[in-house]
Amino acid sequence: MSVGNITPLWRRGLLLAAVLGLVLAGCQSLTPSFKKPVLTVESIHWRSGNLTSQKLEIELKVQNDNAIALPVEHLEFVLNLDNLRVGQGSVDQSITVPAHGNSVVPVEMTIDLSQIFLKVLPKLKEGATPLHYQAKGQLNTHLVGRRTIPFDVSGDWSPNR
Repeated sequence: MSVGNITPLWRRGLLLAAVLGLVLAGCQSLTPSFKKPVLTVESIHWRSGNLTSQKLEIELKVQNDNAIALPVEHLEFVLNLDNLRVGQGSVDQSITVPAHGNSVVPVEMTIDLSQIFLKVLPKLKEGATPLHYQAKGQLNTHLVGRRTIPFDVSGDWSPNR
């Protein structure tokens, strides 16, 4: 082989690699990046109770800022109230959060008052509100490459709202 034949092959290979790189970069820019859904606690309502347990309904708002709908298969979380684990909740029904939209998911949970009687109830009795809450958990979806999405939301809650 002569040097004249090797140079054009080398140039063609370099040109092919450059074109392939540009095509792949272009395809990647056409694929939208996934934005993690934002969860907020819309409300916490005391539903019923007795001396040993209380039933709460927690409404979680799931905000989807993506251009495609977000199918949620399962959602679970742990609720802390003033840094004390007071309960947990989960939803096993399928929920679809629309593209560029939101859905409110009601979750009922039962709280064992023996866990919080000494710490939280005296604060409520004294009128020391609001109380700090934290809901930490995950949601599961079947979107490609996005199986489990963790979340951690917190804020202040007043039973007088």
